[in-house]
Amino acid sequence: MPTGEERLFSKIALKYELLTRDQIRRAIRIQSRADRPRPLIAILVELGYLDDAKLDRILSIQERNLHALLERGSEYKAKREFRKAIRDYSKALQINPMFVDAYFERANAYGNLKQFELALEDYTKAIELDPGCARAFDNRGVIHHLLKDYRKAITDFTRAIEVDPTQAKPYFDRGVTHQQLRDFEAALKDYSRAVGLDEQNPLAFNNRAVVHLLLGRHEKAIRDWERAIEIDPDFTSAKMNLGILLKKVKRSPSAAPQAKSDASDG
Repeated sequence: MPTGEERLFSKIALKYELLTRDQIRRAIRIQSRADRPRPLIAILVELGYLDDAKLDRILSIQERNLHALLERGSEYKAKREFRKAIRDYSKALQINPMFVDAYFERANAYGNLKQFELALEDYTKAIELDPGCARAFDNRGVIHHLLKDYRKAITDFTRAIEVDPTQAKPYFDRGVTHQQLRDFEAALKDYSRAVGLDEQNPLAFNNRAVVHLLLGRHEKAIRDWERAIEIDPDFTSAKMNLGILLKKVKRSPSAAPQAKSDASDG
């Protein structure tokens, strides 16, 4: 029996009158009687029905269809129409079951729908097809974190960093997980690395400020919240936290010497 990809190939060939229905049927009959699995395309070539020019045209049409589906899926995702996006990504995978971007984007859509197990499956498939896809490791780590499997999350964030150490997001995400595990020094290091790679990320400054506060480093927390607000003047929670801390420092004379001695940001 033809695979899903072969059925789509046949539909395109028929639609553009590059093969006849009888030719495809004959090739399928031969395929079904073969002792071992044989690609339908190879049989069509062997029968003389499919030459290089026809094959190139069909594959070109498939490629255009593939990217059109990916682009439309991304448009649906941007409009938060995740189920429609998933349908398009799934169609793209019918055309090319090895299409890493379609697995990655479908996983993102599943994640937005909180269908975490399906998201994990697609991120894992993307990683199997492309072990150098740092984004897939990072996003799979986020799903593990949401499922409270923090050790697996850290493993995936670390792998993302190993694959591409120039990106701030895996450091930030690993910092969030370390913070959840109350490993504040590790969280601080990761947030500082994220800030070093992306100085315009208010979330990294905000989270580092929270850790500084938890460690009693008030002056450093104040500086980080001020920086977060400078980057994003509408960062409400940072403004609120900074205001509370400033009042606390003013009321508590014992906090002042600690703040003065705590000079470094890391």
